[in-house]
Amino acid sequence: MAANNGIFIRFPNGLGKALTLSYDDGVYEDIRLVEIMQKHGLRGTFNVNAELYADKEYVPTGEKKWGKRLTREQVTELFSREGVEPARHGKTHAHLQTMPMPQAIYEVIQDRALLEKQFGHIVRGMAYAMGSFDNRVADDLRACGILYASTTVASHSCCIPKNWLRL
Repeated sequence: MAANNGIFIRFPNGLGKALTLSYDDGVYEDIRLVEIMQKHGLRGTFNVNAELYADKEYVPTGEKKWGKRLTREQVTELFSREGVEPARHGKTHAHLQTMPMPQAIYEVIQDRALLEKQFGHIVRGMAYAMGSFDNRVADDLRACGILYASTTVASHSCCIPKNWLRL
């Protein structure tokens, strides 16, 4: 637990440790996942790209086709449910660290604007697309008003992170 001027920072409900669940891309399997999470009282963050939705609803045919994207309408309904938090994943799922700073910021700000319009509330979190980030990208995100960003780097800890832009 981090202390600041004698105040201990905690997760909601006074918890000192937490396990977070997050999933990317808004895919068909998320429908069942949200149902399971809600049945067991689990919460989760779902990171979506504001410009990468399916044109029409996927209908399973019996063959295994993982990763079929949901439509904008499906994402809005599913990720507006209780205990589900929508978060950004980049407007086009781009590698932010390979982009010039103005382009990377545009990618993030546009994703935020589109998702906030879609969900009707502030979207504060993000997951780096393909785990792609560096120090410059993390600083850019702070300037864009992002409070936390998930990486693909395992922390091996359930404690409060030291840097919320490198979760």
